[in-house]
Amino acid sequence: MHRLVCDFLERLSNPSTRQAYRLDLERFQQLTDMDISSFLQIPKPEAVRVLQGFCKTLSDRQEKPSTISRRVATLKSLVRFAYTRGCCAWLPTGVNLPKKLHQDQMSALSSALSETDRIRLLQIPKQETLMGKRDYARSEER
Repeated sequence: MHRLVCDFLERLSNPSTRQAYRLDLERFQQLTDMDISSFLQIPKPEAVRVLQGFCKTLSDRQEKPSTISRRVATLKSLVRFAYTRGCCAWLPTGVNLPKKLHQDQMSALSSALSETDRIRLLQIPKQETLMGKRDYARSEER
């Protein structure tokens, strides 16, 4: 699997982009205690939960939303690359992670919903229930 990551990084022409991607992948492995090869082999629903946890950890560590988005984009790009090489069984299409809300949207949510309800609203549906499976399938269509 190390070869796959090297190939993924080598195809990038800009050295600073290559370095940023390398650091993003290292950060993912550090914070999730999961190596890249394991991540690429797990089923998509589990991978989405790992990505959600990764985003939450980054947010808890006060990383900027733009940095979090870039780190997730790096992982999605790697998954697409691994898929084309036959090293991953799923594509990151429809993987909708919480997006940064505009301040006025957040304040409207703050006044109408509890913190728990806001978090629930922004999460991807879990597939353990029929309604969750339905909602997940609808999110895949987008």
